[in-house]
Amino acid sequence: MYGMQGSGMELHVGDLVRYTRTGTVGEIILITEEDGVMFAELDSTNLLYRVDTLTIVSLNAPPPTKKDPSDQDLKRKIEDEIEKNADNAFHDTTLELDSACAGAG
Repeated sequence: MYGMQGSGMELHVGDLVRYTRTGTVGEIILITEEDGVMFAELDSTNLLYRVDTLTIVSLNAPPPTKKDPSDQDLKRKIEDEIEKNADNAFHDTTLELDSACAGAG
């Protein structure tokens, strides 16, 4: 079995690991080296992950809690809300202008 150090632990094909940045979990199906950097392929995504970004998952460990939204997500939600409110204000203003002369004779 080919092993490699990741997060201070030795990783092997068949280990259940978690990618620390997204919480993706999978079993290592391949360990390879590319340009001097070690990668592990996970069965759940068939993608390569740097071994130093993987941690071994204990079958008895509780699942990770959902992360708080990132600053980027919050910024996007705020911008969407501002745009929605601006569209509503513009729409309301144009309705008032369209009916401004409705009673004039």
